Amino acid sequence: MLSSQRYDQIELHVDRLLRKYDLPIFPISVQNILHSMPNIELKFYHPLDSIHSAISDDGYTEWNGSTPTIYICYQENIKRVRFTIAHEIGHIKLQHHRNTEISMQEKEQEANYFASRLLVPVWAIHYLEVKSPEIISDVFCVSYQCAELRFRQYLKWTACGCPLNDIAKELSSTVWFAPERKFLFPVLSFIQQVPNISFV
Repeated sequence: MLSSQRYDQIELHVDRLLRKYDLPIFPISVQNILHSMPNIELKFYHPLDSIHSAISDDGYTEWNGSTPTIYICYQENIKRVRFTIAHEIGHIKLQHHRNTEISMQEKEQEANYFASRLLVPVWAIHYLEVKSPEIISDVFCVSYQCAELRFRQYLKWTACGCPLNDIAKELSSTVWFAPERKFLFPVLSFIQQVPNISFV
């Protein structure tokens, strides 16, 4: 179980990432984040690829020195693909490959929270006045499971008086939502528009 202090630290990592790459546009484009992060290669593998699927059904990150390669299982469920990429970005940004003090389970918990916080900030839910997990899933292009979790966390956040760090306050005051309110890049065009992408 992550401490409240660790949750706050992860939220700060996410907000710094959003501000650095000028990304308060929803749904968040993981494509733009990857495009802006140097020395990261993204590769897709087929679900029937026994070598990569034996490592993970969704995706994983492999390090070659200081250069990470993100491997993602190619599938039509773009919401799952988006979350997996955000999850792997979390592992990279939180430097889990260097951290030997926490367990693998804790690293997965941290990367999951990073991904959900990146794709669905509570202040963005508040800004949109979203009233249900179903709407969150549609607007932020995440799975219902992720949307339901973030909605519960949003309700707790409002019960605590809607606290925001300074960066989140800045981001929430300048946020802009894509009029279509859907993921703007279908899987194939997503693959074509991110540099250094190849299939395994």
